[in-house]
Amino acid sequence: MRRGELLVLSLLVVYAFLTLLAFFRDATGQPYVLGLRAALPLVGTLVAFVHAWQRRGIVQAGLFFGLTFLISLLFEGASVLSGLIYGQYHYTERLGPQFLNLVPYVIPAAWFMMLYPAYVVASWLVRPDRSRTWAGLLVAALVGLILVCWDLVMEPLMTARQLWVWDQPGFYYGIPLQNFAGWWLTGFAVVLAFLWMGGRLERSDRSFDRWMALLLAVTFVSNSLDSLLYKLYLPPLLATLTMLVWLFLFWRAKRMTDSVSL
Repeated sequence: MRRGELLVLSLLVVYAFLTLLAFFRDATGQPYVLGLRAALPLVGTLVAFVHAWQRRGIVQAGLFFGLTFLISLLFEGASVLSGLIYGQYHYTERLGPQFLNLVPYVIPAAWFMMLYPAYVVASWLVRPDRSRTWAGLLVAALVGLILVCWDLVMEPLMTARQLWVWDQPGFYYGIPLQNFAGWWLTGFAVVLAFLWMGGRLERSDRSFDRWMALLLAVTFVSNSLDSLLYKLYLPPLLATLTMLVWLFLFWRAKRMTDSVSL
């Protein structure tokens, strides 16, 4: 195993350990700890960034992170102010310091933590013989779908924890459908911006990319387990089914490529 891959795996183990620690604290009724909850997306972001750095170089990694940070912060801020993208909501103080008293700084990190691995997985689901334009559009659309699948379990959980409050409630656990359209749009916009600014669409390193699929799986599973503690049963079911579909498609595409290269 190469040094870069070993570093990604080590950070992923730390991330998985922190998710288990947070779960057992919740399960035993221990008080909410901001530091631990804030550490989860930050460590997850570090896992994704190191992978991007080792896989695509520091310039490409920085470009993807910067675009994710700026676009998600812009969309989040616009929504808190006007309800334009995701619907009308506001953050509580439980996620720490906020940018212009609108969006906690940890939120754009959480976006990158899931958006980049979703991009890696989605890039394996599009045939490499497609034109660059069509491949980019399809990958961007798939990234948006993967993010929506995650949000189906994450959104009710974080709302139940009172990390943010919906001022314009909807029918899905108080969450408006507009929110999910906004999540799809965010993933789509970031990937298109990345490719338009010179980002590479590639899937050449088969063994290294599996760790990003695992990062997605660990996050899906941890959110699903946490949801059960809040008596949220439908979101974990939806998350499990969709996660298995994405992982199966990734595994199948990866296996087909492996067999062709033999």
